[in-house]
Amino acid sequence: MIMKADLHIHSEYSDGKLSIEKLIKLLKEKDISVFSITDHDGVRGTEEAINAAHENGMTAIPGIEFSTEFNQREVHILGYGIDYKSSLLSEYLKAIIFS
Repeated sequence: MIMKADLHIHSEYSDGKLSIEKLIKLLKEKDISVFSITDHDGVRGTEEAINAAHENGMTAIPGIEFSTEFNQREVHILGYGIDYKSSLLSEYLKAIIFS
C-alpha cells in the first residue's frame, strides 16, 4: 500500500489561504492520508487539524515552522511531533510574536 503525505502545509492561521476544514477536503481529494500543518510561529490550528484528521481516517502530525535568522538571512526551521500544548512553547511563541 502506498501512503501519500504532505508535511509542509500552511493554513489560514498563518500565510495559507485555506481553513483546516478546506485543507482536509483537498487532502482527501488528493488521497493524502498523512499531513502536518506547519504554520509560521504558531500552532492555533493544530488541535483542529488532529481532530479533523481523526474524523476522516487520516493522520495529522503536530508541526510548526519557526522563523529565525542566521548570518543575517531569514531561515525557516520545520519541527514535527511537537508538544503543541507545551506551556514552554506557548511562552516562546508569545515572546517572539510580541518582540
